[in-house]
Amino acid sequence: FFKATDGALLFGGVNGLNHFYPEAVLPETARPPVCIVGLSINHEPLNLEKRRLKTSLDCLREIQLDYEENNVSFEFAALDFTAPAQNRYRYRLVGVDDDWVETKGARFAHFSHLAPGHYEFRVQGSNGEGGWQEATNPVVVVVHPPWYRSGLAYLCYALFLAWGAWRAYQFQIKRVKEREQLAFEHRETERVKAVEQLKTNFFSNVTHEFRTPLTLMIEPLRLILQKTKDPEVLEHARLAEQNSQKLLGLVNQLLDMSKLESGQMTLDLICGNFTETVRDVFERFLPLAEKRGIKFTLRSEDSAGFGKLSNVLYDAHKVELVLNNLISNALKFTPENGRVDVSLDVAAPAASLKPESPQILLSVKDTGIGIPPEALGKIFERFYQVDGSNTRVAEGTGIGLSLSKELAELMGGGIRAESPVAGKGSTFTFWLPALPGPLSQTGQEERAGDPVTAPALMVEKAPGAETPLVLVIEDNAELRRFIKNSIGEGWQVIEAADGEEGLKRAFELLPELVISDVMMPRKDGFEVCDALKNHELTAHIPVILLTAKSALESKIKGLRRGADDYLAKPFHTEELLARMENLVETRRRLRERYGRSAAAVPADEAAGERSFPTDLDREFMRRFVLVLEQHLSDENIGVEELAHKMLVSRVQLYRKLKALTNQSVTDFVRDYRLDRAMAMLKERKGMVYEVAAGVGFSSESYFSRAFKERFGISPSQVV
Repeated sequence: FFKATDGALLFGGVNGLNHFYPEAVLPETARPPVCIVGLSINHEPLNLEKRRLKTSLDCLREIQLDYEENNVSFEFAALDFTAPAQNRYRYRLVGVDDDWVETKGARFAHFSHLAPGHYEFRVQGSNGEGGWQEATNPVVVVVHPPWYRSGLAYLCYALFLAWGAWRAYQFQIKRVKEREQLAFEHRETERVKAVEQLKTNFFSNVTHEFRTPLTLMIEPLRLILQKTKDPEVLEHARLAEQNSQKLLGLVNQLLDMSKLESGQMTLDLICGNFTETVRDVFERFLPLAEKRGIKFTLRSEDSAGFGKLSNVLYDAHKVELVLNNLISNALKFTPENGRVDVSLDVAAPAASLKPESPQILLSVKDTGIGIPPEALGKIFERFYQVDGSNTRVAEGTGIGLSLSKELAELMGGGIRAESPVAGKGSTFTFWLPALPGPLSQTGQEERAGDPVTAPALMVEKAPGAETPLVLVIEDNAELRRFIKNSIGEGWQVIEAADGEEGLKRAFELLPELVISDVMMPRKDGFEVCDALKNHELTAHIPVILLTAKSALESKIKGLRRGADDYLAKPFHTEELLARMENLVETRRRLRERYGRSAAAVPADEAAGERSFPTDLDREFMRRFVLVLEQHLSDENIGVEELAHKMLVSRVQLYRKLKALTNQSVTDFVRDYRLDRAMAMLKERKGMVYEVAAGVGFSSESYFSRAFKERFGISPSQVV
């Protein structure tokens, strides 16, 4: 080449010289297009046929990839071949790169581990002199997610979550409803219990209200039957007494039904001879059967297996109730010259009983009017009757059979009725398990009567005893007056109309005996018993609770409150008098026993424990002896001063000391001083006149005379 002086450049060529001026040559500003010339997926070249793509790479605008095909490489080239080495490239994968990536001559772009999604690959080229070509026709790369991350999967997830949330909501709603239902059922149960308790209390109150007038009817009638000789009066009195007993039986049945409904009825099992119980009930109905001309029999041969029933566990009272109902119904509905047969059998062991034991079968068969077939399945329903029909279920109250069935089921047995031919009699069968009873230590069987407590026997009063004072607390004025008239002879009776008034009079007068009703206004009998037994002035007074609540639970409650005896209405006057005499005589004997040694008790607390059985009585005597010890040498102290220091009245002190020691205050104080003098003389604590002055005797001669009367020797002989 040659450079001319004017700056032209000359170059030799095929066709001659080429010359030009360098300043006249312009730069190439054209922007070359860029094409995709290669594509690799997971490091393998793209196979268009395999991918079923109908276009070439330079015309490719979109490619679909699976989630596993997430490594993609692009190869591209600019269509400018003037100076290929000077060509430059830059690319961007929208969705991955935030800005353009310049390759500085490299023609490849590689992307690894692409997440599922939509991307756009854009590439630009330049010839090194011009600017960057605008990116056209970008390639859309779609990496499909796995099936568990697909839109359908997410829709399923959303639906599942929605279903789960709905189920959780429903579960919560169900829980709330169940909680509310449980709360409602609990409230309903409590309400039912309250209603049952209210019914039980109602029946108890009604029974109490019935039993009080029944007592005023039955007991006077019984006394009339014992004393009168007029046949006409006897007939009327006997009729009234029989119907009063029937009314009492109905009242007791209502009370039993109330207990069964409330679940308070419990079994009182005894170990005894079941056959003897049945025979006792049978013999009770013999006079009635003879009066009505009915042949009444009891089958009790040894061949029936009665030896097995001489030592069984059963509730004698409830068995008697059931048998009474069955036999009385049979006699009631059997005409004259009819027949009633009672049979007792021992059946094979029942498979339903664990452990298996034989069954006692009691059948009552009559030749009476029978039971119609349509009524046979309903006669055990409560208060069921057939109005206007000439059948046995048309009479009565409908309580007896229902109560009998419920009692039988309570004992683990049952009752069934059979009447094959209407008008030709019926058979009632009562069964219960024959539970074997324990043997005594001698191997002999227990008797049925062993657990039964017989009424207390009358005891002979001590000669010369004072007329005892008895307090009668009863809200019914007629019954209170009747008790007073019945026991007034030989007793000094004071009355109180309720528990509060009774307590006031008891604390004022300190009677020797208290007879109290249980159900009373203001304070009931249990509260009266608590107050008397927990006060040192009245703790020694025996209390008899007189009430219509004859249930075992009520008796136990009364006895645990400190009651000395418990008598149910209606009662026999002789039994009440026997219990009163027994309690007063027992207290008198205790007074004699403790009175002999009470005066010799020193003032310290430990010695006081040797004298009296109750804590309150011991505490009272300990305080009284302590007061005496503090004023032992004071000859002028009297009963009034002692009562004042004991914080009681003179009458209260006298009655309390009399009840505990059978001595008056004066006698007790004198004996205590003499006993202390004897102890001092034995311990050589002074001369006779010094000891006499030390124990409150100003006159030595009077001291010597009293000392000799008590001990049989003079004080000088002790010294």
